[in-house]
Amino acid sequence: MKIIFRCDASKDIGLGHLIRCLAIADCMDTKNEITFALNKNNIADELIAENYESINQKKDESELDFLLRVKEQIDPDVIVIDKKYNYKKKDF
Repeated sequence: MKIIFRCDASKDIGLGHLIRCLAIADCMDTKNEITFALNKNNIADELIAENYESINQKKDESELDFLLRVKEQIDPDVIVIDKKYNYKKKDF
C-alpha cells in the first residue's frame, strides 16, 4: 500500500506533527511504501531520510498545489494529514 503523510515541522510550530506521523509510520507494516510530504526543513529531512522517502513543498507553492502534485506523483492509496488547512473533499 502507498501511504503519504502530510505534515510540517519548523522552529515556529515545533516537531510534534512530524514525530507523531513518524511514530504511526514506524508501527506500520514494512511492506508499505511510505512517503512524507513536508515543508522544507533540514531537521525534518534528517529525521525522515533514515527510513522514508520525502518530498518537499516548493517555496511559492500553495498547500493545495503541493498536495495535488504529491498525489499525482505517488498515486497513494491513503493520505494521512496532520496539518491545519481547510482541505475540501472536492479538491481531490
